[in-house]
Amino acid sequence: KELIDIAPALDHLNNHVVKKVYPGLSSFQDRPDKAAEYIKPLLDYAAQFIPFEKLPYTPVFLLATAGMRLVPEKQQAAILTDLHTKLPQMTPMQIMKEHIRVIEGKWEGIYSWIAVNYILGKFKIKNGTLTSRPDTVGMIDMGGASMQIAFEMPPKDEFRSENVENVLSACH
Repeated sequence: KELIDIAPALDHLNNHVVKKVYPGLSSFQDRPDKAAEYIKPLLDYAAQFIPFEKLPYTPVFLLATAGMRLVPEKQQAAILTDLHTKLPQMTPMQIMKEHIRVIEGKWEGIYSWIAVNYILGKFKIKNGTLTSRPDTVGMIDMGGASMQIAFEMPPKDEFRSENVENVLSACH
């Protein structure tokens, strides 16, 4: 049994629910008061695939990446403030200030690595021992403004670098 059971949302044709919009949030640095309005259609789209009674229990995470890291801090703050103040009035889903932020590149890579390996079932423990867990896969994300590489280090690897983030994980 898993600690948390996450299943991908599927549409009526059994396709994964995905919706992208362009440009990104960083394009609102000169008009930050329009950021929440821009995000609302994404929330409305996602809400179509969540049972109505579960909407108030569904947290929204909006983690901005490299494009927003390039925006000056004052404009970043203005965009985030617009999202923090307006999104809670635009959706019944849970909007929490700490779930809307700009993340460092290392966390962008770590979250992507976790997502890929979770989807592939690499964190499932078989026979009740950590040694029976399948090997994980590495991940390379080459975006428009940054690149991340994430992989599981071999046991007892002593590699150290200021450019490498060592993250300990445990599967229970």
